[in-house]
Amino acid sequence: MLRNLLLLCLTWSLLAPPASGAGSAVTLSADIGPRPVAEALAAFGRQTGLQLIYLSTIAETQQAKGARAGLTASEALTQLLDGTGLGFEFINARTVRIFPAPTLVPTAVVSSPRSSERRTGSGGFALEEVVVTATRREEQASRVPIDMAVWTQDAMEASGIKGIAQIGALTPGVDFSFRPGTGGDLYTDLNIRGVGNRHGTTVGIYLDDMQIPPARSVTYLRSFPPTFDLDRVEVLRGPQGALLGDHTQGGAIRFIMNQPSLTAFTGLARAEWATTARGAMSYEAGAAVGGPVINNVLGFRISGWYRTEGGYVDRVDPFTNTTVDANANANTSKIVRAALAFAPSKSVRVTPSLTYQSIRLRDSSAFYPNLSNPSRGELKNGSLLRQPFEDAFYLVSLKLSANLHIADFSAVTSYFDRIATATFDYSYPPVDYADTTVWYASAKQRVFSQEAQLTSADPDAWRTWTAGAYFANEHSRHPATLINRGIVDIADATVIDQSTLAGFGQLALKLTKRLTASAGLRIGRSQYQFFTEVPPVFHAHATDSWATPRFVVSFQADEHNLYYLTAAKGHGSGGVYPGDFGNPQLYPPDTLWSYEIGGKHVLLDGRVHLDASVFHIRWNNGQALSSGSTPGGEVSAVPGTVVSDG
Repeated sequence: MLRNLLLLCLTWSLLAPPASGAGSAVTLSADIGPRPVAEALAAFGRQTGLQLIYLSTIAETQQAKGARAGLTASEALTQLLDGTGLGFEFINARTVRIFPAPTLVPTAVVSSPRSSERRTGSGGFALEEVVVTATRREEQASRVPIDMAVWTQDAMEASGIKGIAQIGALTPGVDFSFRPGTGGDLYTDLNIRGVGNRHGTTVGIYLDDMQIPPARSVTYLRSFPPTFDLDRVEVLRGPQGALLGDHTQGGAIRFIMNQPSLTAFTGLARAEWATTARGAMSYEAGAAVGGPVINNVLGFRISGWYRTEGGYVDRVDPFTNTTVDANANANTSKIVRAALAFAPSKSVRVTPSLTYQSIRLRDSSAFYPNLSNPSRGELKNGSLLRQPFEDAFYLVSLKLSANLHIADFSAVTSYFDRIATATFDYSYPPVDYADTTVWYASAKQRVFSQEAQLTSADPDAWRTWTAGAYFANEHSRHPATLINRGIVDIADATVIDQSTLAGFGQLALKLTKRLTASAGLRIGRSQYQFFTEVPPVFHAHATDSWATPRFVVSFQADEHNLYYLTAAKGHGSGGVYPGDFGNPQLYPPDTLWSYEIGGKHVLLDGRVHLDASVFHIRWNNGQALSSGSTPGGEVSAVPGTVVSDG
């Protein structure tokens, strides 16, 4: 136990009663920047000469936001411990006791053990506040004027959430579904507030600060991270184009991983066995571990997760109804991640990471009604051929963050490399095996991106701001082969190159103590082109310039009640749809305007959190492109204007 105590040459019998006005006689002589709580408290003690008593274990995984020079001791401690779940009291004029907040009951917004930024109400059974980074800075979720849902690790464990399918089923306003009829379950639809697009995706998917791009239209060939070893998942409803970028017209979902610690060792292990009614068994195992290699200088975190989902659809011979492959639609998912955190100084941190993820579906989950009996749990697929789907990617990133006193700087460089293959059987009985029509498709995708950002250092200042720049270059190749009755009808590949350059910023002004107005803007330009490899060669190119403003007025009536009004524009760049059964097509940009009134309320001394909003969305898929297109390279069917209210 001695190593877990902060040893001070004090005894309780010698402590005097608390002094009146304790904490107001001394002030900080210099700023204390963001750093681990233990380091911040040590710096506080050196500057003030005060003695601190606390168990070192309560501060091992906590992170202080910092405190400004000139603050009194009480004010400085309030800022340093804000959001950590720790409190303090002056035992006498020279001695301070640091203690943890009361034990809290896990709820749907309980933060994971790693999450250090949290607050509670005064009652012992209040819900914890989760700190999010939706606005590119750390803020309490209840004070962010964005309609959002936050799933923490504990909440996901309690709700049985394994990935995007359960998030879509349990999060209001989010819809996720498969299109199993296409084979291999590789076509999925993900939308928020009903905002969908016939071509490009409308919901951005992020792993930490990196976007996971779709391989092409809708959410075709889109990899969604599993929920193992996550700190939280942030579901942001409404356009997020001003800060997060393109293709977030409906919103964004951010998967935030547990990060390497420089001060404490932590670990996580999970195993599961389950069975599907009238289907096969499922297995899952995962483990994660991390901690300091050199205290306060170098830390690591490694995690691995594997899951086999049992199938429940039998593939049968459509002519004899005999089983060819029982429980054929089984799937296997795995993810491995390794990350380091290097802090060469107290104000600089470098975090490289490597993530590998793969999913393999053995066959489609579609079933034939004429061959099946769903009421008895008999689901049968009469496809003549097995329709597997495999998708694997590597994501390498390097993040640099630094405190520059007047601003916080961050830069993220990432490289995304994906390979995917799929098989479609377009033969439907009654046909024999000689009459099959099968399509073999694959995709190879590489995306290099860089983003740099500056954020004002003091989140409580009357003026806060964010400014940054973004660049991405994507190269993809989409081979496709169509075989009809044993004869190759089509064998070609579409090569697509696309680049994006954007600048973004946001300024927030406190008009009064409670009233804040903010405006954000992203300006971008995308260029894309394609060509086919087999004659006759088709080629087209286009450019797309766009701006996505966002305006917010928020009123913090008191500590527990926030009201806001938002007007924001969303944008989805145009692109190229590979020509699997003909010529490739350019599809148009997609824009919308969203108007929202909302409120966030903490009720019953923190025991109830109530978020409510009303929105009106009006969007349009835009006009068909003509500049640079060739005959057959345009999209003529444009859905037009649509309205979504809720």
